[in-house]
Amino acid sequence: MLRWICASLLALAFLSSMRVYAHDEVTLGDYVLEYGWVTEPPIAGATNAFEINLSKSGEDHSHEEEGDHATVDVSGLSVEVIYGGQTTALTLKEADAGGHFTADFTPERPGKYTLKISGTLDGKLVNAEVEPEEVEPSGGVASDGGGANLTLLLALVAVAIGLGVVFAVSRNKAKSKT
Repeated sequence: MLRWICASLLALAFLSSMRVYAHDEVTLGDYVLEYGWVTEPPIAGATNAFEINLSKSGEDHSHEEEGDHATVDVSGLSVEVIYGGQTTALTLKEADAGGHFTADFTPERPGKYTLKISGTLDGKLVNAEVEPEEVEPSGGVASDGGGANLTLLLALVAVAIGLGVVFAVSRNKAKSKT
């Protein structure tokens, strides 16, 4: 029983401290484009990159699917980031597998950034403007109240209290047997 309680508390602590994967997707011609930040949440002033995954519509493009996706020719695409009226061109680099790309970018200020993808993909014109997850201010003050850090702290406190209760109960049982 004691092992079951400890395992449950550790699982609860682990699951409650996990981040939500904040990627979105949009259709570009015959492709599905999934986009987001490599490091989430994005923090102003912290080195980061955009993650862009392209797959044919109808393919399983989930992260759980480990199949090889067809190589996607992105030479006709331009990728730009827009913030506060300023546009910055980005370089798209192929990541570890077909259809997976990154574009290095360090957001300097908190707020909403727009990612613009335009050009040709498989000979067809594409154009999309999307907004990835909002960039948080540096210094540990997040617009969501620092929810991830608070969640982790609460999970650790719950585990500590749970282990204390388990220890006290098992100690009382041991004393009552003698």
